[in-house]
Amino acid sequence: VTEAECVAATSCVQHMMFGKRLLESMGLKVRLLMTLSMDNKGGVDIFNNWSIAGNTRAVSVRFAYICELKEASILEIKWIPGPENSADIFTKNVDGPTYEKHIGKFEG
Repeated sequence: VTEAECVAATSCVQHMMFGKRLLESMGLKVRLLMTLSMDNKGGVDIFNNWSIAGNTRAVSVRFAYICELKEASILEIKWIPGPENSADIFTKNVDGPTYEKHIGKFEG
């Protein structure tokens, strides 16, 4: 997994935890497990197996943060195939049918 994938995953999880704590501070209950969906199979495998190779040691603190949340039953990480990833309509050039397939999830 690349360092960029790990940094992006950690940033997303930090925002998820901020939202969780904000809702809890307002007296609301947050249903756990929170799910982080990733379209990078290598990233999912590394985070789910606590395995860190020599070339990924630079991101070990971020890696440990995510793995600790998983062990505490706060977070789960799931792989989502690229064509099923709705967020791609905001980050990649997609064709019209793909855009129409996913935009409904974001419109009211």
